Formats: sequence, C-alpha cells, structure tokens
Amino acid sequence: MKETPALRIASATDTLGADLTDFTRALVACRSDSQSEGNSEFQGEATRCLDLIAEKLATIGFEGRAMDRTSALSGARGSAAG
Repeated sequence: MKETPALRIASATDTLGADLTDFTRALVACRSDSQSEGNSEFQGEATRCLDLIAEKLATIGFEGRAMDRTSALSGARGSAAG
C-alpha cells in the first residue's frame, strides 16, 4: 500500500501519541493567568511555559529558544538546526 500523508500522520500519532499527550498536559498545567502581568506568579509561569516549548522544539530537531520572558508578549521560536 502506498504511504499517503494521511497514513504518515496516523503512524506518527500512534508513535508519538503518549509524548504529545504528556507535552500538552505540561502546557495546560501552566496557569492561564500567567499572562496577567499583575499576577505575582506571572514571571515563573510564563518562563515555565516558554521553557517547555523551547525544550520540545529542541527535541524534534529545531534550535528552540524562549524570547523576551519579561512581558505578556513573551514567545518561543524554533528554527532548523544548523
């Protein structure tokens, strides 16, 4: 049988499903009001979330990096390694 994009996605989901579920759980565990800069837990929660994303990007072959951890406009990015 010819491998189609749908079959590749289904196969990847079967292979990586538990890892993706764990990653999603870790992201959801970050407090949602971490985006409220007036919240005393903002910095720690925002940093934790950005670090999770940067780490995941690195594990799949990107150079993951958290950017600007000091504001509600914080973000993470990944670029192809190399």
